[in-house]
Amino acid sequence: MPRLARWMLASFATLPFFVAPTPVRAEDPPADKPEKPEKPEKKETNDEKPFDDWKICKQRGAKHNRDRAEFWTTKGAGGKDLLWVAKMWNRALEFGKAAEVYLAFLAWTPDAADTTGQAANQKNRPLALADLVEVYFRAKEYAKCLETAEKFRTDFPDAGGMSLFGWDIPGHAARMAGDEAKALELFEKAAETKFVGGVLDLVDVHLAAGRVDDAKAALAKWTAVLEKGGKELAWMKEVLDAVGTAQASLEGVRSIGTSEAPAAIDKPTLLYQWTMQTGNADRSLREIEIMRRGFGDALAAMGVATFKKYNPQTSKIEADMTEDQETEFYKRMISETFITPQPPHILVTQAWLDTLKMKWDRQVVILDKQGKLRYARLNQEKPWDYAAIELAAKALTK
Repeated sequence: MPRLARWMLASFATLPFFVAPTPVRAEDPPADKPEKPEKPEKKETNDEKPFDDWKICKQRGAKHNRDRAEFWTTKGAGGKDLLWVAKMWNRALEFGKAAEVYLAFLAWTPDAADTTGQAANQKNRPLALADLVEVYFRAKEYAKCLETAEKFRTDFPDAGGMSLFGWDIPGHAARMAGDEAKALELFEKAAETKFVGGVLDLVDVHLAAGRVDDAKAALAKWTAVLEKGGKELAWMKEVLDAVGTAQASLEGVRSIGTSEAPAAIDKPTLLYQWTMQTGNADRSLREIEIMRRGFGDALAAMGVATFKKYNPQTSKIEADMTEDQETEFYKRMISETFITPQPPHILVTQAWLDTLKMKWDRQVVILDKQGKLRYARLNQEKPWDYAAIELAAKALTK
């Protein structure tokens, strides 16, 4: 459930209404009101079956999953149940333990007479391998990520998720390991499966390295082939056409954060786009600020929002809302509900966003020290998104 301050809760008024009464005769007995059945108590855990417990766990946070993974580990869960325990460790952000349990599941060999176990083993092996690819990336064990992805492709060439787990995530692993040639090869393979994310990641490698012409060539090649992703690919073309020419100024923008926004852009600056309706924006912006601090004074970062005339108290668009009123809503949201640390935040016009091709919620843009557009990425809040953004920031702060 979203964390909302008291000031954001809408108030409701009860409106009177009148209904014509039903005639009642003196001899009619009073009608009995039917008793409302009690709602079943919502379970927080299931101590009987790890699979049923996982269905609850995947809706909960890291601590809940850690507690449940420890419960099942202590209880001695094994066989087909290892997969669900591994997922709990993964959601608990305990990647080393998750990998260990995934490997135990993959090493499990049911008895020949255990037909149920045999079926579960064969059905879930590709799922376990795909999960393990992501786990190794999150753990920053990039060599193991690449090795597992190759096994996934070899053992289950027709498995679902091949574009992402077989080609794209290992492409990011190769990139983080410093093997750009391998990354380009894997992203190209992802693009061949008509995976839009693979095309954008292929372009991303060139754009982050400043090779705009190569980025344009890769985009043009795959835009002509892909039937899907038209909006995203068209946006990326706009970005590439604007790189080095589109320029931002902080003159006239409104500072709405708990720390004052800079008066001018004088260093590479990372921008993160959000609105009052962006779920968990504060958590994402916290990650951006933590990343930024790793660069010291070489990189600036800001959250960027625009005027939407949105009232968080009523959850409605109000056409007569003034810019001053909306500014106050943003300031109160950030100061009263956002977790820290946070970067500075600015409130800008739609025209300001349009200049920098900032079109998508959660989109990230990086400007050079002159305020010119150099990099942009559609951000789905995955660890490989932040890895790619960090690589681009490193290239621009050299």
